[in-house]
Amino acid sequence: MKLLLSALLLVASSHWANANLTFCNRTDQSMSIAIGFYNGSSWVSKGWYVVEPGECTTPISGVLSKRYYYYYAETTDARYWKGDYSFCTKSTAFTIYGDDNCYGRGYTSKGFKQIDTGDKLTYTLHLNSGTNGTDRQHRQMILGTWKLREYEDGVVFEVEVTYTPNGRWTLSGRVYDSENELYLVASGTWSIDNGYIVERVSSSNMADAFPRGYTMTSKIIDIGTSNFTTYDPSDRSRTTYTFVEE
Repeated sequence: MKLLLSALLLVASSHWANANLTFCNRTDQSMSIAIGFYNGSSWVSKGWYVVEPGECTTPISGVLSKRYYYYYAETTDARYWKGDYSFCTKSTAFTIYGDDNCYGRGYTSKGFKQIDTGDKLTYTLHLNSGTNGTDRQHRQMILGTWKLREYEDGVVFEVEVTYTPNGRWTLSGRVYDSENELYLVASGTWSIDNGYIVERVSSSNMADAFPRGYTMTSKIIDIGTSNFTTYDPSDRSRTTYTFVEE
């Protein structure tokens, strides 16, 4: 959501930060996760990290040495989180060096999704019900009031957004640190289009930055009954935002 990112930039300068990489299973089924990364000389894939419903796992602990990581996940009821980056895997526990000639070396190959840790001090990815489903289903799941709270290097960002059945949304929140405080108020219309939340501004208290008719687009990457995760496709860092049900 570009509104969120822009507001945060008003009170905090951007910087790269590294921390633990954690995955949380927000489904109702057991989940198996594999990760991939570049170790400086070779591509490496590791798995499986088995995570029960409501639990989390931290496959990378301490300081992250890379900005980009990759992952593949699947649940016991055949839900998948996969992407366009190929890594070698096998059915049992593995650590595999190299991402080429997987089948020739006795492995299989799966498409992993990319993670950009961006400037997060702590990076946690919540895996919900996945993005399988129609726009109509997503619309029904997103109806209601959601909250987002982020903490970045002494800056707290809190927002509450409501999506109503008549296609209206309202947003209120604030960004603050020990010396500054900024309040956000906005409203407009919303829709779901091919897996994207499309929000058009009707009014805001930041009209210079977000005038009437301004459009914000967020890609849904995970959605469940109690939270959903998006990122702004125009944001090159691909910073994710996880909203929880009010």
